[in-house]
This record gives sequence, C-alpha cells and structure tokens, in this order.
Amino acid sequence: MPGFNQQENQWVVQLRLNDSGTQAFATATQKQAASGGSISIWMDDVCVSNATVNETSGALPFSLHATSTNTLSPTLGTGALRAMIISGLIALCFIALYMLILYRIPGLIAVIGLIGQAAGMLAAVSGWFGFQPSSTLTIPGIAGIILSIGMGVDCNIITAERIKEELAKGKSVEKALKAGYENAFSAILDGNLTLAIVAIILMGAFGTNTNPITKFLDATIFRPFGATTEGFIYSFGFTLVAGVVLNFVMGVFAARLMNMSLARFKAFQKPSLYGYSEKTYKPVKTLRFAENKKTFFVIAAVLILASVCTTFTGVEVAIDFKGGTIVSYSYSGDLDENACKADIEAILNTPVTLQKGESFDADTNILKVSFSYDESLTLEQQENMLAKMQETYPDNNVAVLESTEVSPSSGREFFGKCIVAVIFAAILLIIYIALRFKKISGWSAGVFTICALLHDIIITYGSFVLCGFEINSNFMAVLLTIFGYSINNTIVVYDRIRENQKLLDKKTPVGELVNISASQTLRRSIRTSVTTLATMITISIVASVFHVENILSFSVPMAFGLLAGTFSSQCIAPTLWVWWNERGKKTESKPAEA
Repeated sequence: MPGFNQQENQWVVQLRLNDSGTQAFATATQKQAASGGSISIWMDDVCVSNATVNETSGALPFSLHATSTNTLSPTLGTGALRAMIISGLIALCFIALYMLILYRIPGLIAVIGLIGQAAGMLAAVSGWFGFQPSSTLTIPGIAGIILSIGMGVDCNIITAERIKEELAKGKSVEKALKAGYENAFSAILDGNLTLAIVAIILMGAFGTNTNPITKFLDATIFRPFGATTEGFIYSFGFTLVAGVVLNFVMGVFAARLMNMSLARFKAFQKPSLYGYSEKTYKPVKTLRFAENKKTFFVIAAVLILASVCTTFTGVEVAIDFKGGTIVSYSYSGDLDENACKADIEAILNTPVTLQKGESFDADTNILKVSFSYDESLTLEQQENMLAKMQETYPDNNVAVLESTEVSPSSGREFFGKCIVAVIFAAILLIIYIALRFKKISGWSAGVFTICALLHDIIITYGSFVLCGFEINSNFMAVLLTIFGYSINNTIVVYDRIRENQKLLDKKTPVGELVNISASQTLRRSIRTSVTTLATMITISIVASVFHVENILSFSVPMAFGLLAGTFSSQCIAPTLWVWWNERGKKTESKPAEA
C-alpha cells in the first residue's frame, strides 16, 4: 500500500504482512542476504524499487509509535488542485493587465519575470534542479508561492514607481531607469532578506535531521520539543526561500537587463512607454500621518479588542493542535445522519461529531466524522467503519476521501514549537532591522515592526474565528504569510525614512520626516495590496464554487490579514516610531529638578 516517508520527503511502498507472510519474507531476505541478492517491487511492469538485501528481516529492537498520520484521496487532491489552477490563471491575467496599464514596458517585463519566477518555483518543488528532492505541494507550500509572487510584484512596483519619480525630475529614460533600480534596491534587499530569515528558521525548525540547521536548532532552542518534523511548514519555508532567490534573479537582475537593453533603442526612449505622462502624473501629496497617530492608535486598539472578543463566541481548535481524528467520506444521495453516528460510535466506543458538506463533484457529498481519541485509530477500526457504512448504505457509494490523525502530545508539541519558532524569528528580525536601520534608531524601529505585526496577527486570528474556520495548519500558513508580508511593507516605509533623512534638512521634525516618507510609499503599498488582495478574492470565489473549504479557510483570512498589514505598515509602525522619538526628545529637553 502507498505511504509517505517524511524524512526522505517522498512516496514509498509499504508492506503489510500477516504471520505467514512475515515468515515467508524473513526466509526470502535470509536467502537473498546470503547470496548478495535483491528484492524488487513492480507496478504495471515498471520496477519502482530494487533494494539490495544486506541482512535478514526481523523484528526491530525497539517499538515504533505513529504520532500523526494523514491519508488523502486522489479525488480530493485533484479538486483542490483544479481550483488553485483556475484561480491562479485568473489572478495572473488580472495582474498582467494591471501591470501593463500602469507601467507599460516595465509592466510587460514584470509579467514575463513573474511567469519565470512561478515556473522556477514549481521546478524547485518538483526537484528539477537536483539540489532538493521533489516534495508534495501543500496548501502552506502554495501560500509560500503566493507570498513569493506577491514579493515579486512588489519588487517590480517599487522599481517602476521609482523610475516614474526620476522621469518626473526631467531625466532621460536611460538615466531614470538606472537611478530607479539603484534607489529601489535597498528596500527590495531588506524585504527579501527578512523573508529569508523567517523561511530558514521554519525549515530548520520543522525539517529533518539531515538538515544542518535543523540539527543545530534541535540541539539548542528546540531541544525540549525533540525532533518534530512537519512537512507542510517545511514546504512553506522551502518555497519561500526559492521565491526569494528567484525574486532577485527575475525581478531585479533579469528585469533590469531587459529594461536597460530596450532603452538603448530610440523607439523605446519615450517616457510614456514607462508609465509616465507629464499631463497625468501627479506629484505625491504629503499626508498628515504623524498628526493623526492618536486616531490610528484608537482604530488599531478597537480592531484588536474586537478580534480578541471573538474568542468568546467559541473557537474551534483543529486536531493539528489538540489531537484527535477526522475521517471524511464521500457519498451519493442521502444518508441518515443519526444512524451513521450511532453505528460509528458503536464501533469506536466514543462520542463522535458529524458534519455534512458538498464535494467538488455536484453528484457527491462529504460526511466528516471527528472525535478526540487517546490512542491511535487502528487500521482495523478504520476498515470496520468503512465496511459498516458500505454495508448499511450499499446504494450510496461510500468511500474514504481523507483521514487525519494526531496524538494529543504531538499536537501540543507542534503548537509549542510554532510559538517558539515565531518568537525566535521575531528576535532575529529585530536585531536585523536594528543593524540595518541604526541611523534611524534601529532598535525602536525593529520593536515597532513587531508591534505592527502583532496587530496584524490578532486581526487575522479574529477573522478566522468570526468566519467559523478551525484553528489548524491553514491558520499557521496564513500567519506566516502575513508575517512576511507585514514586515516587508513596514521595511519599505523605513527604507524611505532612512533615505529622506539624508536628503532633507537635518532640522526637519521627525513627524514631518515620516509624513513625507509614508506619503511617498503609500501609492506603492496600495498598488501592491490591490494585486495581492485581488488574488485572494479570486481564490476565495473559485474555492466557494468548488466547495474547497481547505482553500477557503486560507484565502478569506488572508484577505483580512493583507488589509490589516497595509494599514499597520503605513499608519501604525511609523507613527509609533514618531511617538517614541518625540517622547525621547521631550525627556531630553525637560529641565532637571533642582
């Protein structure tokens, strides 16, 4: 039967033998070990495994216990994949049209780069490059791809906006391109490196012990949790690292090469081909962010309080964190829910919860059976459950779609390790921002970046609870995506503050410095958010049509998180920084008491 090897990150063939089969296999391995022979496994006349036998097979000198298992039917995976492909193509068409209208040639080159980036990430996941074995593309993995593509869009928007600013100063196209890429690079570098820090920590925390980073982290900060391997979080981290690398390759170096090459031809030296028109271009209007900081703080406090209060409406914690079992069945026609419940409880001798839903196929439905369980659900119990339902409802074509089982101890360890990993990443990010932005009081900038991030995480949590979604692995995927998105947004603002601090008069008040900088980055933030938010809305609509709850529970909270991240990066983090600096100056100017 099929199985998945988490350490090797690949599908394997598993053998299940009865007593006579065990004896026969032991005899065969003893004979082959003596002659240096091998035992092979064939499927459809194709050899899928040919293992050399070094010793006789026998009982292991220790016992093995599965802490979590997951089985997914091809029908369920195909439906989710179909929904993601359709929504991805729609979103790509929207982004392409959006970038072409706004930026013309840079927009076209950006679309080419994004397609190349997406292809490169899929190639990396499939193991095409050779340095990494192929892996299963999970929803968190898809989240990593979406965040990376979003970063790629952001990279191109930052650069294109900088080019338009230089053209507005009267520079030629070639000089504007050169200056635009130079001015945009620091923000792109810092944003992508912070993402890489988060991704590497996640890969180290939840990878296998063949990874040197994992070995180091497991021996230090994650030692109390033991070797906890979670493929879906590792998948998120890996796709994110691949995206960061490809973002520099496609979004910076390749895009610059293509733009600069085209600009050498006279036909491509018109500013209008780069999205700039003297008649329609509007200079940035300085908004009063600093003066409205109290209003922003009140709004943020209300949103946080409202999100926290959703907890009292009831929080559904999935088995990923608390332990338990969920088995999903597909069926046609109608089932007697009460009779099903009674039959399953008689087999398991434990209370169960049943939930009905619709499948991807309009002619079939889904029945979810969930329950807390102190011990692992045996294969015999699973087979008995299926056999009983098929016997009771022979005309309903009952089949297993998906089964997930997590032990309570494994759930607690996973949740604890997630919390520690996020805290560790936050500490490293504060240190990085402190060093990179030390000229604008980097330590406070780093701390307020994390404060803004907490605001986004709490609001995202509230949206999960408000929409009735379970706190599960998708919840972690959304939080990790918002983690990277929010920090990148805030760093773009800080980067402009750092730049303007050099350009403006040294006597410019801190509040005015932030007003100018936040106003200059607002257009970029809105345009980046539009592309990412449109992608999430598209995914949500398609997931609703196909009834893909797993994807819906990712895309809807992501939309809330993106809005919260845009607000906090523009209105909370920089104004908190203003408040802190003004407070410090007031303290310094206060006369000493006699």
